[in-house]
Amino acid sequence: MFELIGCGIIAVVIGYNLLRKLLLLNFKRVTYMDIKSLFVLYGLTDTQYLISDEWKNAFDIKVMREFVRNNMLNYKKYEPDEYDCDDFTRDFIFEINKYFPNPAVGSVRTQNHIKVIFIDKTFKMWQLEPQNDEIVLLDIPPAEIKEIII
Repeated sequence: MFELIGCGIIAVVIGYNLLRKLLLLNFKRVTYMDIKSLFVLYGLTDTQYLISDEWKNAFDIKVMREFVRNNMLNYKKYEPDEYDCDDFTRDFIFEINKYFPNPAVGSVRTQNHIKVIFIDKTFKMWQLEPQNDEIVLLDIPPAEIKEIII
């Protein structure tokens, strides 16, 4: 039994190492000003935001989808007010930072919800529900967004 579990752990580690190499090959650096310009393009001029660094690494959307498909967060149990959207979002951001430096990944908060937001290599903004791996283009009306941290 231990050998099977050990093989599974090794397979996950090898998978993540390969995925990390793919991420390193498939990124584009975006600057603080690029991100601010993108916020204007999306109509987010009145949104409170924090851009934590002078530059971030934006991913190819295909690579991000692969990363999302391979992470294990969606196997965690959703528990309202105990392990819910803010916890899933925090853990996803922590997870991607373990495998890739300075990703253009953060959080977007509305009145009653928080989810992952990221920028791809083509300067599109995406939203991710880490508890079910759903990725769609950012479609939250700007007036509903309370805060973005990236």
